[in-house]
Amino acid sequence: MSDEVTQKILISLDKFERNQKFCDSNLTLTSLAKELNTNNKYLSKIINLHKQKSFTQYIHDLRINYFIDHLKEEKSKYRSYNIKGIADDLGFKTSRSFSTAFHKKMNRYPSDYIKEIKIKKESSFDQI
Repeated sequence: MSDEVTQKILISLDKFERNQKFCDSNLTLTSLAKELNTNNKYLSKIINLHKQKSFTQYIHDLRINYFIDHLKEEKSKYRSYNIKGIADDLGFKTSRSFSTAFHKKMNRYPSDYIKEIKIKKESSFDQI
Protein backbone atom coordinates (compact mmCIF):
# COMPACT_ATOMS: atom_id res chain seq x y z
CA MET A 1 0.00 0.00 0.00
CA SER A 2 1.43 3.36 -0.99
CA ASP A 3 2.02 6.24 1.42
CA GLU A 4 -0.44 8.29 -0.61
CA VAL A 5 -3.23 5.74 -0.11
CA THR A 6 -2.39 5.46 3.60
CA GLN A 7 -2.51 9.24 4.07
CA LYS A 8 -5.80 9.50 2.18
CA ILE A 9 -7.39 6.88 4.42
CA LEU A 10 -5.99 8.47 7.60
CA ILE A 11 -7.39 11.86 6.56
CA SER A 12 -10.75 10.22 5.88
CA LEU A 13 -10.67 8.53 9.30
CA ASP A 14 -10.01 11.89 10.97
CA LYS A 15 -13.04 13.35 9.19
CA PHE A 16 -15.10 10.29 10.19
CA GLU A 17 -14.10 10.88 13.84
CA ARG A 18 -14.82 14.62 13.75
CA ASN A 19 -18.27 13.97 12.25
CA GLN A 20 -18.95 11.42 15.01
CA LYS A 21 -20.22 8.82 12.56
CA PHE A 22 -18.97 6.11 14.90
CA CYS A 23 -22.27 6.26 16.82
CA ASP A 24 -24.10 4.57 13.94
CA SER A 25 -25.27 1.19 15.23
CA ASN A 26 -25.09 -0.27 11.72
CA LEU A 27 -21.42 0.63 11.30
CA THR A 28 -19.19 -2.21 10.12
CA LEU A 29 -15.70 -2.45 8.72
CA THR A 30 -17.26 -3.04 5.31
CA SER A 31 -19.61 -0.06 5.49
CA LEU A 32 -16.86 2.27 6.67
CA ALA A 33 -14.45 1.02 4.00
CA LYS A 34 -17.12 1.67 1.38
CA GLU A 35 -17.76 5.17 2.74
CA LEU A 36 -14.03 5.93 2.69
CA ASN A 37 -13.67 4.55 -0.85
CA THR A 38 -11.24 1.83 0.14
CA ASN A 39 -11.42 -1.87 0.90
CA ASN A 40 -11.71 -3.83 4.16
CA LYS A 41 -8.16 -5.11 4.03
CA TYR A 42 -6.54 -1.67 3.64
CA LEU A 43 -8.77 -0.06 6.25
CA SER A 44 -8.20 -2.82 8.78
CA LYS A 45 -4.45 -2.73 8.22
CA ILE A 46 -4.28 1.05 8.64
CA ILE A 47 -6.34 0.97 11.85
CA ASN A 48 -4.18 -1.83 13.22
CA LEU A 49 -0.96 -0.05 12.29
CA HIS A 50 -1.78 3.61 12.97
CA LYS A 51 -4.38 3.35 15.72
CA GLN A 52 -2.73 0.25 17.20
CA LYS A 53 -6.01 -1.57 17.78
CA SER A 54 -8.58 -3.69 16.00
CA PHE A 55 -11.47 -2.09 14.14
CA THR A 56 -13.90 -3.12 16.91
CA GLN A 57 -11.68 -1.73 19.65
CA TYR A 58 -11.16 1.47 17.65
CA ILE A 59 -14.93 2.03 17.34
CA HIS A 60 -15.59 1.11 20.98
CA ASP A 61 -12.90 3.53 22.15
CA LEU A 62 -14.32 6.35 20.03
CA ARG A 63 -17.80 5.76 21.43
CA ILE A 64 -16.63 5.54 25.03
CA ASN A 65 -14.45 8.65 24.74
CA TYR A 66 -17.40 10.51 23.22
CA PHE A 67 -19.61 9.38 26.11
CA ILE A 68 -17.05 10.41 28.75
CA ASP A 69 -16.53 13.83 27.16
CA HIS A 70 -20.26 14.50 27.00
CA LEU A 71 -21.03 13.10 30.44
CA LYS A 72 -18.79 15.75 31.98
CA GLU A 73 -20.83 18.55 30.42
CA GLU A 74 -23.01 20.45 32.88
CA LYS A 75 -26.32 19.55 31.22
CA SER A 76 -25.38 16.20 29.71
CA LYS A 77 -28.33 14.22 28.41
CA TYR A 78 -26.50 11.07 29.51
CA ARG A 79 -27.03 11.86 33.19
CA SER A 80 -30.73 11.17 32.79
CA TYR A 81 -30.37 8.11 30.52
CA ASN A 82 -30.25 4.55 31.74
CA ILE A 83 -27.43 2.26 30.53
CA LYS A 84 -29.60 0.83 27.73
CA GLY A 85 -30.40 4.35 26.49
CA ILE A 86 -26.74 5.34 26.55
CA ALA A 87 -25.71 2.15 24.75
CA ASP A 88 -28.34 2.72 22.06
CA ASP A 89 -27.35 6.36 21.60
CA LEU A 90 -23.67 5.45 21.25
CA GLY A 91 -24.36 2.77 18.66
CA PHE A 92 -23.80 -0.34 20.76
CA LYS A 93 -26.09 -3.26 19.92
CA THR A 94 -26.73 -4.10 23.60
CA SER A 95 -26.23 -2.53 27.01
CA ARG A 96 -24.08 -5.53 27.90
CA SER A 97 -21.67 -4.90 25.01
CA PHE A 98 -21.42 -1.25 26.09
CA SER A 99 -20.79 -2.16 29.74
CA THR A 100 -18.19 -4.76 28.79
CA ALA A 101 -16.35 -2.40 26.43
CA PHE A 102 -16.48 0.40 29.00
CA HIS A 103 -15.16 -1.86 31.76
CA LYS A 104 -12.35 -3.10 29.53
CA LYS A 105 -11.25 0.47 28.78
CA MET A 106 -11.93 2.19 32.12
CA ASN A 107 -11.65 -0.69 34.60
CA ARG A 108 -15.08 0.14 36.04
CA TYR A 109 -18.64 -0.15 34.81
CA PRO A 110 -20.46 2.83 33.30
CA SER A 111 -23.00 2.98 36.13
CA ASP A 112 -20.17 3.32 38.66
CA TYR A 113 -18.47 5.95 36.52
CA ILE A 114 -21.67 7.98 36.24
CA LYS A 115 -22.09 7.85 40.04
CA GLU A 116 -18.49 9.05 40.50
CA ILE A 117 -19.10 11.99 38.15
CA LYS A 118 -22.29 12.94 40.01
CA ILE A 119 -20.51 12.77 43.37
CA LYS A 120 -17.63 14.91 42.08
CA LYS A 121 -20.08 17.48 40.70
CA GLU A 122 -22.03 17.59 43.95
CA SER A 123 -18.91 17.91 46.11
CA SER A 124 -17.54 20.71 43.92
CA PHE A 125 -20.92 22.45 44.15
CA ASP A 126 -20.86 22.13 47.98
CA GLN A 127 -17.51 23.92 48.09
CA ILE A 128 -18.87 27.05 46.44
